[in-house]
Amino acid sequence: MEKSDFYKTNFYAELTLFICIIFQKYYFLKILEFNRVFEKFHSNN
Repeated sequence: MEKSDFYKTNFYAELTLFICIIFQKYYFLKILEFNRVFEKFHSNN
């Protein structure tokens, strides 16, 4: 395996991990927001 290939794969692996973490945090916040709105909506009825 070439050294440059190794660094490329490593870079993509870290990039993928980074994107996954960002998406998890984003969706987690969206879900919390949705739950808050949902509860508010239900308590009004």
